[in-house]
Amino acid sequence: MGLIPHSHAERMARAADKRRRLLAFLRTEIWTTGDVVGELLDIRHPHTIRSLIHKLVAEELLISDEVVLPNGNTIKLVGVTLNGQAHAADLVGKDIILRHYEKGRVGLSTIHHTLDLQMLRIRFAKAGWKGWTYADRLPPDQKSRTPHRPDAVSVHPGNGQRYAIEAERHLKTKKRYEAIIGHHLTGIWGGTYDRVLYATPTGIEGGALVSILSRINRVTVAGQSTPFTDKERALFAVTSYEGAPRLDA
Repeated sequence: MGLIPHSHAERMARAADKRRRLLAFLRTEIWTTGDVVGELLDIRHPHTIRSLIHKLVAEELLISDEVVLPNGNTIKLVGVTLNGQAHAADLVGKDIILRHYEKGRVGLSTIHHTLDLQMLRIRFAKAGWKGWTYADRLPPDQKSRTPHRPDAVSVHPGNGQRYAIEAERHLKTKKRYEAIIGHHLTGIWGGTYDRVLYATPTGIEGGALVSILSRINRVTVAGQSTPFTDKERALFAVTSYEGAPRLDA
């Protein structure tokens, strides 16, 4: 027996839900790519993604753009318009955000990092993490507690602890990590978050980062050289983009 086709009403409801979720996402993210839209809405067929975006562009809720990267490659972006922001605000029952996508205003050097964070935000939410907040949107009193801002902060669904999230697309030097870890410890001891999670694109970078961190013996915290012992080391975890949401408690 074949599958019973969805009714027209069911198809319309599913389409409306996808529309709502995408506009709600772009309300704060402002722009993204088709791949991220697919991840957000669990759509695997590129044609279906393009069709949804095309409809919202036709309604002038979204705008499509093609950006040339410094290496000469191009990337297709989709951004929210002010009309889209108005519809997003209505859908989520909140005030309108007066930010919209403007062509030529995207930081070319940070596009991939931003997209990495968007993917992580979606995967963390699907895995039950709560309260994803980009560091530049933390309350002022929390921002002042650490000289280094992580990429985001989110609450682990198992242990309830607040994790500083770092999307580590590019590895840094041991000396640089010594400084950053010291800053993170200031944030932890100041109560901004409880632990730090480094997420790397693959396990290869993750293994290299674990090796780098294992060689750090001292860090500078508030201007003072401080031992980096196993107790402090246990506050830092390293995983891959795929594995991050499944981090053990």
